Amino acid sequence: MKHILLLLLLSCVYCRVTFTHELIGDSFHKILRLSIADVTDTTTIEYTLPVGVFLDPHDPQLSGISSNPLVSLTVTPEDINIELPDCGDDLEAMVLVLTIIPDPSTDNRVIDIPLHVRYHCVLPGEPHAGLHHYTIAPPRCWALERDGTPAMCSPPHNQLMYPVPVYSDQGTVGVVTVWSVAVLAGLVLIAGWRWA
Repeated sequence: MKHILLLLLLSCVYCRVTFTHELIGDSFHKILRLSIADVTDTTTIEYTLPVGVFLDPHDPQLSGISSNPLVSLTVTPEDINIELPDCGDDLEAMVLVLTIIPDPSTDNRVIDIPLHVRYHCVLPGEPHAGLHHYTIAPPRCWALERDGTPAMCSPPHNQLMYPVPVYSDQGTVGVVTVWSVAVLAGLVLIAGWRWA
């Protein structure tokens, strides 16, 4: 992979593929829509997602991609815990690699990739309500021309903003925790007194 990227940088050859990307949806679950034009060579598009944004490999919406023999999607890491918040210790950025093989019937494609967001951990100094913005950087893109020569594509240069609501009422959580511990301690004392 590194050799191909090095060749791409050295060759300064550009392929004809162009595309746009956008996020669609108003909730924690969004669609990354790629509108791709002039796919005449096998093309690879690579996104590195921020730690808080991920693709669930078991999402049923992926069936449209996996059933298409001209499109393949690989995800690294493959095995993830989708329930961890974005401050989880073992989290790493997810890399999506989409490979598109030319279709003789059309040079244009629209591919929808379902994305999800992790619960945001409110850090000291951050507001406990409002919006948190994850930023998805522009992808890398390259194509292998028919003669095997790698060529850089013209990916969109805009970053995508993935806003998610943040709400953390730490006061209520603290009160509930104190009451829970007090009730449990009381039950233990009663049980100990009764059995003594």
